[in-house]
Amino acid sequence: WKQSPPSLLDTLIKMFMEIGSVPVANQVIAGQGGLQMFLIFLAFVSVPTLLLPKPYLLKAQDEEKKAREAEEARLLHGDEELGQVASEPEAAPEAPPKKEEAGGGHGHGHGEFNFEEEMVHQMIHTIEYVLGCISNTASYLRLWALSLAH
Repeated sequence: WKQSPPSLLDTLIKMFMEIGSVPVANQVIAGQGGLQMFLIFLAFVSVPTLLLPKPYLLKAQDEEKKAREAEEARLLHGDEELGQVASEPEAAPEAPPKKEEAGGGHGHGHGEFNFEEEMVHQMIHTIEYVLGCISNTASYLRLWALSLAH
């Protein structure tokens, strides 16, 4: 560098304030502006990627489980009707497991699957993760600035 090396703090701040524009004199690597745009794009795309898949996958699993249980009940009920015609005594049908005991297919073990509840739960986790990332970055920058000050 002909001048002093680029400031990391200034580079990180300008990465968000002036997306993609890095003067050649301040570049750490060639093509830094494009790389910064890609990293910012990746950060913004990761938020819906963290938020959306889990609730929709759990919803699909719950729907498959309900369809499977309905099919099993239909087959069991159909078999019982055929068995009752062939034999005299009536057997009491077994009660299917209660939803509270079965866990509802979403792994938490309390009640039926509720998509809205699962989406809110995932939103909370996503917000916590994003805030944690921001907090960790801010802490790192504070420590770095403190080490430069001494």
